[in-house]
Amino acid sequence: MLTKDMALPCWDSKHLKYVFAVGIPAMVIWVFGVPLLCLAILFKHRRQQDEVLVKMRYGFLINGYKRKTYYWEFVILFRKIAVICCSVLITNSIPIQALAVYL
Repeated sequence: MLTKDMALPCWDSKHLKYVFAVGIPAMVIWVFGVPLLCLAILFKHRRQQDEVLVKMRYGFLINGYKRKTYYWEFVILFRKIAVICCSVLITNSIPIQALAVYL
């Protein structure tokens, strides 16, 4: 629908329908839901980190970190998400945007 009508004005009633029906649920699922689900799976298998099956499935997330800090990839991921949210959502003033990213 939006690709057919590129002249659709932003933030009017039709655009807000798309934002609330597609944008926000997609952001909740993909930006927060999937990483939190992966973190929960790693938390469940935190004591079996040395098993071959766990290393094969989740090694790309936990390799390179100490056993106690298996979750650190998600700290880095959520830090990236916070920076992106600050740069996208705070667009009023560049100094305020820079301060929010710095914090």
